[in-house]
Amino acid sequence: MKLYRSAIILLPALACFTACGVKSSSEAETMLSSIQSDIAAGHFQQAIATMDSLDRRFPNETAIRAEAIKLRPSAIEGATIAEIASADSAIAATNKTIDSLAGEFTHIVNPALVENYHVIKSCKKPALMTSTAIEPRVDEDYNFYIVASLQGKNIGLNSLTLTSGGLSATTNVIPEGDERSFASALGQKAVFSEIDAEELGILATKNKGNSATLTFNGRLGSKQITLSPSEVNGIADSYTFAKAHKTLLLAKIRREKLERQLQIARNQIANMSPQSQE
Repeated sequence: MKLYRSAIILLPALACFTACGVKSSSEAETMLSSIQSDIAAGHFQQAIATMDSLDRRFPNETAIRAEAIKLRPSAIEGATIAEIASADSAIAATNKTIDSLAGEFTHIVNPALVENYHVIKSCKKPALMTSTAIEPRVDEDYNFYIVASLQGKNIGLNSLTLTSGGLSATTNVIPEGDERSFASALGQKAVFSEIDAEELGILATKNKGNSATLTFNGRLGSKQITLSPSEVNGIADSYTFAKAHKTLLLAKIRREKLERQLQIARNQIANMSPQSQE
């Protein structure tokens, strides 16, 4: 009698196990069919996402997953080709930006300088060290920075504020005693790196063609000057020129990575071809 009761209890569980197994296989097969359709339609990223979902949801459906694995290199090949096309478009657009600005710059090479740099011809200040002015520059590694010079009372110059179009942006504050800011017989000088001055570059880019107010800020006071639209454009274009070069470098690195990824996928496809298995 006990055996009979045990059998009654086990039968529903066995039926559920069988039904669940059939349902699992059916869903996995549907996902495999979806993968095949997506690849045929050129929806490669969707196919890859479905493959990953198939692996997670149905780890025991080894035969179906094996079929999906065979399709993965083709999906990766298609997705990578599309990404390479996108990278090529980004490279072309960035090169266009660089080419449009390159003619505005002059390359300053002077053995007496700590480093050489690029500066927009119209923004070059021959008497910068004895003026109250700024000069936006781009270094040899295409980092944007601003050199500031202030004459008159020593205010402990440590930051700059740009105001234009009803908006303002301020550089990071240079700590007291930092060698980036100093005073001498020729006045006060400060060098604001790309990290320090990025917000000024962004604001100038948004306000090209407008004049602006530039405030020299210090621990002991401040001084304001007016920047012409040409000077605002100089900040904007220097920032854009530097950013474009960095974007181009990253795009080229990405493209090289994609080329390697594409070759791996094609090698896998070749290894799975009938000829390679003979």
